[in-house]
Amino acid sequence: MMSRLKIVLQINPQGKVMLQTQGVKGPTCRQIDRFLREGLGEVLHEQRTAEFYQTARGSLSETADQNLPEDLG
Repeated sequence: MMSRLKIVLQINPQGKVMLQTQGVKGPTCRQIDRFLREGLGEVLHEQRTAEFYQTARGSLSETADQNLPEDLG
C-alpha cells in the first residue's frame, strides 16, 4: 500500500520553522521539500527520521522521482 505524502510546517512564537516530510522513504523527501527549505532560509538543524534510511519498494519514493515537476526533480 502506498503511503500518503504529508508535509508538516510548524512555526513557533520566535519564528523558527520545523519542516517534516512524512510518507516518503529514502532521500526523495529532500527533493520534494527542497522548494520550502530554499524559501525559508538558513537551516539551523537537520534531523533525519528512520524513513529517510529505508529503501523504497513500490512506495511513493519510487514514483516521486519520475513524477516530480522538472523544477523539483
